[in-house]
Amino acid sequence: MQEYTNHSDTTFALRNISFRVPGRTLLHPLSLTFP
Repeated sequence: MQEYTNHSDTTFALRNISFRVPGRTLLHPLSLTFP
């Protein structure tokens, strides 16, 4: 899942991204923002 913001000072943002398969979490929730 990807979220894009309309803020003029943010070009790209990911919020609470995670990837899971049954019984395993491969990527824990994280947030990333590029100015």
